[in-house]
Amino acid sequence: MKTRVINQSELENSKEVGIITDISDKELHLALGLSDPTCNNEISQQDQNESTHDTSNSTAPSEPQLFFQAVGLVRGQYLPSTEKLGSGILLLDDGVIAPTNLLASAVYTVKKHPNLLESPQVWIVYPRVQVKNPPFLNFAIRGARLPLEGEDAEVINQSVDDFSIRGIVTYTNRKAGNFVIKVYRNFMPWKEQEGTKYKPHIFTITGVLPSEGLPCGQFWDLKVKRVADQLVLEDATFITQVFEPKKPKKGRSKRQGQKRKAKRNQSNPQ
Repeated sequence: MKTRVINQSELENSKEVGIITDISDKELHLALGLSDPTCNNEISQQDQNESTHDTSNSTAPSEPQLFFQAVGLVRGQYLPSTEKLGSGILLLDDGVIAPTNLLASAVYTVKKHPNLLESPQVWIVYPRVQVKNPPFLNFAIRGARLPLEGEDAEVINQSVDDFSIRGIVTYTNRKAGNFVIKVYRNFMPWKEQEGTKYKPHIFTITGVLPSEGLPCGQFWDLKVKRVADQLVLEDATFITQVFEPKKPKKGRSKRQGQKRKAKRNQSNPQ
């Protein structure tokens, strides 16, 4: 199974399925007790220019329990396009070629250290999903994960292809062995324009959550492994129930539809 978004027809026709409907940013933030999404939170210049030679463990969240996150490590060589340094591909060690873009701070670092482009590196990345054409799993590079002085590079390599994903489960199919999790923004960007709607990042995870009932509407902290362009569940921690799941709508039979149409015609004769 590829990493992709499940369409509505699959949801309605699946068995052992749980669904939660789309929610607005305001409803989400109120339910989680986060700041009002309509406020413009400013980002400091220091944060924007943060060095991307990140030596922290990128997959170990140090944020509040209800902090959304999708981040991990991959190893490969970044090959920029001829037109733009910040847009290109990642040639991963297992042969997967993933469309990739550099975030602003990563562009700054690559310009300052062009040798990072000469060979494969361990990159801190934000995973992204696109559903039109393969490869379905793309990346946004935050920076290079370089070892600290005296740190064994092998320790870093052991975390390659590990991802931390924290979000709300919105669909699950135990029979198919997969579920969907949505990762929302923790706050609105400081350049937010009034009326702009930001869509959450949606990931299909291969695996079954260790929950007794349907986990839809629940906030989970996941540890997943990248296998080709799939994300495979390795460990999961339940955080809290955010929204109640919605049962799939039962499809109308053709006969029921004909009866309703006949009844309307009788009520409104022409």
